[in-house]
Amino acid sequence: MSVADTEPKVNQKYSRLFVMGIALFSIICFIIMNSRYDSLSRYPYKDQRSRQLIREYLNSEEIEYIIEYSIEPNLFISFIQADGFNIYHAADYKRLSEVLWNEPPQRIVDMIEETYETISTETLIELLQSYSYDDLKTFMSGNDPYGKGSELIMHASSIDAWVDNTHTVSTYTPKYLQALRSEIPSNNTIVVSEEMQDPLYNMCLDINSSFKSTQGCGGLQVEQGYISYDKMLEYSDPDENFIPGHNEHQLGLAIDFGVPGVLHDDFHLTEQSQWLQENAWKYGFVRTYTESDVEITGQKASATHYRYVGSELARMIHESGSTFAKYAMIAMK
Repeated sequence: MSVADTEPKVNQKYSRLFVMGIALFSIICFIIMNSRYDSLSRYPYKDQRSRQLIREYLNSEEIEYIIEYSIEPNLFISFIQADGFNIYHAADYKRLSEVLWNEPPQRIVDMIEETYETISTETLIELLQSYSYDDLKTFMSGNDPYGKGSELIMHASSIDAWVDNTHTVSTYTPKYLQALRSEIPSNNTIVVSEEMQDPLYNMCLDINSSFKSTQGCGGLQVEQGYISYDKMLEYSDPDENFIPGHNEHQLGLAIDFGVPGVLHDDFHLTEQSQWLQENAWKYGFVRTYTESDVEITGQKASATHYRYVGSELARMIHESGSTFAKYAMIAMK
């Protein structure tokens, strides 16, 4: 083989080596550049602690997301270390934390992630004005046997909250309960909502004055006030008046009266009952239902049972000659 024949082959060999060298050099340069590349170089927020956490807890796609939308670290950085954290739900964490400012970040993340597919954050925030999160979890998980098929009422703490066989407050506990004032006669330890204490006391003073009684409250006594969900569970066979989650007594806004020595079924015959029917509305108390309401409420009527709804609503119901049950049915339509 002549020198002329071998020379092109040698040149080709060196050409291949040169190309391979260039390729290898490029790869090495890419590796070095990539190792030194700051994924947050386009991120305008320079707090180093936040940037360190972002690199540690977010992947490249998530980092690109916060860069593209210029999402500030203070929107999400306090939640980033929580189990289950999702950068795409950062705005929801922030909104909820502004309402529940004393809850730890992990709790906020849990609340959002556990309810995200079920209710909106706005609805969750609204419900948490009345309910504890544990109440909501019990209801949404279906673990409340008395809530199945029922509608959870939105504002359980509202003075005109309505419960019946199809509307429930599940395991709700009112926030502002107080022991009944000692000046108001009762047959046991009674707890009621704080907002009805003074109206009830004033009503007792006036009926006592009307009857010129020395017994206090004109001979009336309070026999029942707030009943908790758990207490209702203690009834071995809850009747239609004591279904946990479906009874007004669980709201802390209902009371049952009695007259010592008078049978429950005869209460409507007493002068105290007559006085209540004529005057209780002036203090914000009304009958929830009468015998004519049984079909629409599913509740058993009792002359001893009164519901506090506030003076304005009580006056309106009284002037219409209605009951709270009829008012609630119309209001929900």
